Amino acid sequence: LKQDFMGSSGLISMDPETHSRRPGTAFFVVYNAQGNTDGNVTTFTRDIVSHTNPASNSNSTDIVWVDVPGKSYIYSDNTTKFPYPLPEIEDFNMNYINTSVRVAFLFFAAVIIGLSALFSAWTFYNRKKKVIKCSQPTFLWMICAGTTLMGASVVTLSIDDSIASVHKCTVA
Repeated sequence: LKQDFMGSSGLISMDPETHSRRPGTAFFVVYNAQGNTDGNVTTFTRDIVSHTNPASNSNSTDIVWVDVPGKSYIYSDNTTKFPYPLPEIEDFNMNYINTSVRVAFLFFAAVIIGLSALFSAWTFYNRKKKVIKCSQPTFLWMICAGTTLMGASVVTLSIDDSIASVHKCTVA
């Protein structure tokens, strides 16, 4: 596989380990789009404020931003002053799942998984009967497998960081 080649934006170099484009060969642009209303007509202007210079070395991971002379980003308050960060939110509600709701969902997930296993075993036991043969046992088992996955997904979705660490939630 060719890892370096010329594209419409210049040199494109792929990292052999991650199979993604090396950031030093990418070209990014920051536009400042502003709307101007004149009567009933709104027009938009779009100016390039900053862009990257792709590195000449295809192995570079550095991205160098270059400001366009005479251009600066204009924020929503029509100034070039960077807005202050948003204030911290006090008493933030994380909307964790209530314990009784979690128990009910896990109960129904267990019922779904149990019934899927039961119907799968029933299909296996009756697979030679004419009605089951016409219904294609393989298809019935695929339905049972799908409902089992659906029930198992309820188990993983019931885990949040109120009962487990962020790492464990990511794994789940």
